[in-house]
Amino acid sequence: MPTKLVAIDIDGTLLHSNHHLSDANLNAIRETLAKGVRVVLATGRSYNSCAALLEQFGLDTPGLYLNGGTVCAADGTLLQSALLPTLAISKTLAFVAERDLPIVGFSHRESYTPKLDWLSGHVEKFDEPAPTILSDWTGLSIQKILLATDHPEKLPEIETPLAIHLEEHATVVRMSRTLLAVMPIGIHKGSALANLCAEWDIAANDVIAIGNAENDIEMMQFAGLGVAVANAPEAVLAVADEVVPSNNENGVAEALRRFVSI
Repeated sequence: MPTKLVAIDIDGTLLHSNHHLSDANLNAIRETLAKGVRVVLATGRSYNSCAALLEQFGLDTPGLYLNGGTVCAADGTLLQSALLPTLAISKTLAFVAERDLPIVGFSHRESYTPKLDWLSGHVEKFDEPAPTILSDWTGLSIQKILLATDHPEKLPEIETPLAIHLEEHATVVRMSRTLLAVMPIGIHKGSALANLCAEWDIAANDVIAIGNAENDIEMMQFAGLGVAVANAPEAVLAVADEVVPSNNENGVAEALRRFVSI
């Protein structure tokens, strides 16, 4: 069966490490769209930070944002949303306060932090709006919480206790060597992609998912063909059906050439 949908992660996959979109990847996506194949962005970013990319590609399909916590139409209209429980939010805030860790909470159009720090500046580098300084998150609609350490070797010392602390309330996902995300239980890129495919009557076998990080694993497992770029960590490479060159070597363009036959 021909491919009907390609889901593509953005950072570390579609974009080069300097956040640049190469002509090779841009042209490959445009050629894929010209063949009638749907292209869906699947990212940990919010919709706000992806508007420019959508315009470059001319995408009119919904996208999966905040690790699948939101599904938004191309114009930003919120189509689906999964919220973190109030208790999960308060427990996460207490956890980071005890350890003086940086934290940012994301809703569909806004983000929040108790205080400005290096993580606040980090998310702005990904075209996210500057977070609103707010210590009390009571009543906020939060789909994803991002927390971090600037010492990669210490991430496991945070990840495991946090997962235990939030057990039965939320899921902890490793985003990179220094970043963790707190998500609603059962919500990830794979679940959002499955819902979108059900709506469009597209079988999983007709889907390609391309990613590089542990938050891409579920959508790669859902898709008929899961593709990892070569810069992915071992945990991601282990579940991939195929591996293409790294993000800096235009692995997305190579994947589309090989598996969509553009």
